[in-house]
Amino acid sequence: MPQNRKFQKFVSTERLKDDAVTGAKIVAGTIATTDLAYTPVQSLTFRYEFDSQGGAVGAVTLTDTSGAAQQLPAGALVTSAVIKSSGALASSGSATLALGITGTATAFKGATAFDNAAYAGSNAVTAGSAPVYVSSATNVIGTIATATLEGGILDLVVSFIIA
Repeated sequence: MPQNRKFQKFVSTERLKDDAVTGAKIVAGTIATTDLAYTPVQSLTFRYEFDSQGGAVGAVTLTDTSGAAQQLPAGALVTSAVIKSSGALASSGSATLALGITGTATAFKGATAFDNAAYAGSNAVTAGSAPVYVSSATNVIGTIATATLEGGILDLVVSFIIA
């Protein structure tokens, strides 16, 4: 196939401005202009585990998967939250669980029955939520209502960028 030398020179990167967004800058995660600072998507896994946190009605602060304290960092813009159940939630009543952050208990998932498919299956389910901005380091919470929970393990994988 014949080559067009003039076209090759036209599309080469030597004519790009120094502050132009290029593939190399995107891959390196360092797009920098006067108005834009890019950070790659990060994620944290928050866990509710009945055996260590109980199931009383009220708010429960979710931890990391080893049970240690963990927060969303200041400036986090949450882009998605995915629910993964590794042990079905249990209740002898009609317990509900909402997932959110301190101050907005339903930021990720409104009060939903413990045996709803979002909480009962082992397949990941995307929690319905609009983007959530966290201005200061914030706890992720589960709010148990209506009746107590009596078992279960639930992970919430929160993906975010630092805005």
